Amino acid sequence: PFQLDMNMNRWGRVCSAAADYFEDIRKHCPDNWEFAFDPHAKIFEPVRALQLANALAPFDPYFYEEPLRPEHTPAWAKLRAQMQIPLATGECLYTRFEFLDLMAAQAADIIQPDVCVCGGLLEMRKIAAIAEAHYVSVMPHNPMGPIATAVNVHFAAATPNFEILEYIVPGAEWRSWVDDPYMPKDGYLELRDRPGLGIDVNEEALVPGPLSAEDKAKLPHWQRTSPVLPDGSTGYI
Repeated sequence: PFQLDMNMNRWGRVCSAAADYFEDIRKHCPDNWEFAFDPHAKIFEPVRALQLANALAPFDPYFYEEPLRPEHTPAWAKLRAQMQIPLATGECLYTRFEFLDLMAAQAADIIQPDVCVCGGLLEMRKIAAIAEAHYVSVMPHNPMGPIATAVNVHFAAATPNFEILEYIVPGAEWRSWVDDPYMPKDGYLELRDRPGLGIDVNEEALVPGPLSAEDKAKLPHWQRTSPVLPDGSTGYI
């Protein structure tokens, strides 16, 4: 969502450009559409995350997702106390105990557990129950395939404080993994009356074959590192 390179421009300009972009979206889209802003944990200093939040606030973002790395809960609590827009995080957290620390500190309005990261469906149910007791809504992190989506659909149906589910329409390769992946209909994923998760997994399609060096280079990874500037120095802002 950044319109300027955050490591090569003055931070005030980065915030202004992001706000101008958000304002433009608001002007050209229906008023009942929701838009969120996700910096992907690329902001190092909490005060700069607050500057960006303040710049975006006049344009009513649905939520502000993961501006900081998640490890230091007190920084999140301080940021949340100063913000005017909903703050979301949780995709990198493990187990209910880390989420409990976050919510006990009143450091988030929305949590985003990932069923492939946080310990599975049962652990995510426990996390959601803790969130409900803290008046926090749940928006599962789900940039995953059709199997994880099937799990999340059932989680959503059984969770009173569920709000929305992140979803990627499965491409040809992902569609080969299951017989009938969940597909949206009018913005919703409908539960099925089939046993279990409502899908049949094609196990043969999931057996890994030999990968070339070129194929390996294309594989996604979630390791977030500090950016390196053209002169070889490490850059946060």
